[in-house]
Amino acid sequence: MDVIGEWLDQQETKDNIIFDGIPRSEEQRVGFEKLMNQHDMDFLPVLIDITENESRYRLGARRICQSCNYAPLSTYTGEKCPECEGDLAVRADDADPEAIEQRLSVYRDETLPMVQQYEKVGKVLKADGMLDIQDIYQTIADQL
Repeated sequence: MDVIGEWLDQQETKDNIIFDGIPRSEEQRVGFEKLMNQHDMDFLPVLIDITENESRYRLGARRICQSCNYAPLSTYTGEKCPECEGDLAVRADDADPEAIEQRLSVYRDETLPMVQQYEKVGKVLKADGMLDIQDIYQTIADQL
């Protein structure tokens, strides 16, 4: 949280900021909410909801460019990076099916209960992550 707090301290405006992937645990939630309060900021968690099977597929299909670190969508089937023509490789943390299962377990055990708490108080914007990217974007934009 210190890094986020320091970054926020440097911003002239604190409107319309997107924090990706936080909070994911109860400990992060407490720290994040405290930080938002300290900076007099409101926030709205956004959940792009997909099935566990789709999560497994997307995580296992993620690749990263060895030259420029660009990460194309999991649906990209090219052999070379679309940005620089560098070689694409499966991300090391996604190459092990057991590691993927562990990540899904952590999501179920830590993140999902937190999402459910936010849902109870009407503070979650949900989008169907199985839709086309443009439809997901439109769903989110329409609810903001």
